[in-house]
Parts: sequence; C-alpha cells; structure tokens
Amino acid sequence: MGFRVTSSRTDTRRDLGKGYKVALKVVGAGTGVLILAAGLAACSSSPKSSTTTTPKAVTSTTLPPLQKVEESPATTLGKGSADISMSVSGKDIKTTFATFTTFNLAAVGPFNFASKQGILKLNLKGTGTINPATVLGGPATTLFTGGDLYVQPNAGSLVATLAGGEKYIQLAPAGLSTLLPVPQAETSALISNPIGLINLLTTSHMTVTDMGSSSVGGSSTEYKAVVNLAAAAAQSSPYQALFQALHSTGGSRTATIFVYLNSSGEIVNMKSTITVPAKGTTPAITIGLGVALSNFGVAVSPVTAPPASQYKAL
Repeated sequence: MGFRVTSSRTDTRRDLGKGYKVALKVVGAGTGVLILAAGLAACSSSPKSSTTTTPKAVTSTTLPPLQKVEESPATTLGKGSADISMSVSGKDIKTTFATFTTFNLAAVGPFNFASKQGILKLNLKGTGTINPATVLGGPATTLFTGGDLYVQPNAGSLVATLAGGEKYIQLAPAGLSTLLPVPQAETSALISNPIGLINLLTTSHMTVTDMGSSSVGGSSTEYKAVVNLAAAAAQSSPYQALFQALHSTGGSRTATIFVYLNSSGEIVNMKSTITVPAKGTTPAITIGLGVALSNFGVAVSPVTAPPASQYKAL
C-alpha cells in the first residue's frame, strides 16, 4: 500500500477549544430501544513504547505521520462544518429492553462543529427481539441542539408511541444515563456531537503508521493510530475523562483508529471499534463506528430546541 513510516512522540497536547468536546452517542428508549453510539474506540493490543522528541520545523508536505494526525482535528474543525455520514453497527447487543442480533444505525446531514447543531436523518435497521426498523419507522428527522437530541418520530413507529402524541421525543443525558453504562456527565458529552470520534486524536500518546494512499473519501492517505489509553488517561487535558472512561472499559489499554486525510490534512473518514462496558445485568457490547466527512464549510442553519409543549422527555 505504499511506503510506510511509523512515528511516535509523547508531549502535552494543546486545548483545541471549549467548543469541541468529546462525543459519543448511545441512545436507548423504553420498550422501543433506540441506540445511537458515536465517537470512541477500543482494542485489546498492548501499548507500544513511546519516545520523547523535539518537534522540528517542517513543511506541510514533510510532516511525519504522527504530526499529520495530531493536527488533523484542528484542521478539520477549523472548516466550521461539513456534511457527515455516521454509522454504528453491532451484533448480539443485549439491553435491558431488547436483544439485537444485528444492528445498524446511520445519521446523515450537515453539522456545525462549533455549535454542535444540525438537522440529521437517522435510520435504524437490523434484527432482534424488537425489529430495529420499527423503532424509527424509517429515516427520522433529528435535531442536534448542542446537547439534547429531539427525534421527530414517524407515524406508527415505536418512538411515536413513546412520544405519546407529541411532535418530538427528547433524548437528554439525565434520562439516557439511567439506561446506559455511562455516567451522566460523560453521557452529556457523548450525545452532543456525531463526529466525537475525532477527539481521540487530540493526544500525543499514540503511535501512527502511514498505511499509504487510499481511495476512501476520494483521494486520501490512510493512517493507523494506536492511542495509549493508560498514558492519555493519566495526562490532564480537556478530554481526560474520555480516555479514563475508555481505559476502564474492560481494562483496554489501547484504542485503534483508522484515519483518512485528504491533501489539505482534513479528516474525510474515520473507522474504529468500541467496547461499551457492562451495566447491571446488561453485558458488555462491541460496536463498530465510522464517520465520513465531505463538503467542508457547508451552510448549517441554527437549530433551537422545540418548546416544552412540543416534546416528551425520555
């Protein structure tokens, strides 16, 4: 796949800004379960040793793989917005309310990185004790308002039943944290941003390998980033809670992410796998995550939460 170079470095990562917080989404709902997972990663390989080096002045064309990947979140977020296509998949997912033999959720639409706002279409498919397709009843308009999500249910769907005749059902951190194996503080961050996976690249505690040219997202370069979760969890940073949560997930010490950058250093695709820890009688589950980004700088109209009279809280 072309010339490969491995580069690693341990140093302190700068804060990318308060506007860009960790995000992963996992959504559950009553007898009609809706699970939306997005932006973490985990793998069971042993952490690689890292070395400390002094950054050298280099041109954009000669940046080492680690530095290219380290800088990609700021470069990408600096575009302000993009069209996103997020996917979540899993098998044999057991929850308090249902078991899903196969599970696939997709979220598509324009998204504002800074305000974490956008109107996306969610669609859910798969098999299980509850048919995932009946949860949303087809693509459902969902409002991302920088924190809570508001799903506009399709007629006849299980979410419509939960909404009790209201226009929307609100998926808020307080309600979700009672259903998910994630504390409320982390839940609040995880459900607010469909490209939350990007925040795993905000630590220098990782080893990056150039995997060569790729056609993913057009013309891109593939990088394999292996994050040392133990080291990242021990380092004070805006995303320390994320790394601590991942490190405690089944004792995972590393997280592997495949990152695809275009010639401008923007992230056009990311793929990974996460393990959600067990909670109560609900066993741990493994979920595949991916997000594609295109049309950077697309106009995104401001999104506001609907009035309380129009939604039912989960």
